[in-house]
Amino acid sequence: MSTIAATEFLPLVATAGAAADSMVVSLHDVAPCTQQIASTIISELSAHGVRVCSVLVVPDYHHQGLFARHREFVTWLRALEADGHEVVIHGYFHERPPQTNETLRDRFMTRFYTQNEGEFYDLSYEEALRRITTARDEFRAIGLKPRGFIAPAWLLGNEAEQAVHDAELGLVDQRNACYISILKLSRVLFTVRNSKLVVNRPSVCTSH
Repeated sequence: MSTIAATEFLPLVATAGAAADSMVVSLHDVAPCTQQIASTIISELSAHGVRVCSVLVVPDYHHQGLFARHREFVTWLRALEADGHEVVIHGYFHERPPQTNETLRDRFMTRFYTQNEGEFYDLSYEEALRRITTARDEFRAIGLKPRGFIAPAWLLGNEAEQAVHDAELGLVDQRNACYISILKLSRVLFTVRNSKLVVNRPSVCTSH
């Protein structure tokens, strides 16, 4: 994972066709609890020339409740999809409890790199397939057409990767994407101050 300075990011995508054609802006960790901030970010991006983005939705973020039960949130997602935004499945719980007998690498990747959110880092094939197909079916049941799957923190074990393919969703390749993590706004393009969205200058946009 590398970082690129994004001090002039919004004017760039607003005026340079080549940049707009080659960059995907993805909004991570979208859930009912982050809807208000996500909506503000999407509006701000649109005002700066970024008309569509990938909206990475967590079905049951940190076990706080299934997204499909929140009517306002579902209506909002449908409207985004109708406007051309991509709705992408982003894990299921976005959470991985610490486990016993972990290697040093495992602890680093799942506790420090991603703060216990690498849900699909080492899931078994069966469990990964269950979560992915459950999410897929829940999205489709409310009229959404998920455009693929991205694992939380991009941590996807071999068995989980096979499960994604077998669920016929496909992995979304966003190696050239600029990502905005709603829950880590101070580290990327935006911060929220007094309920207002502020473009950081300078700021950091993370890509991979």
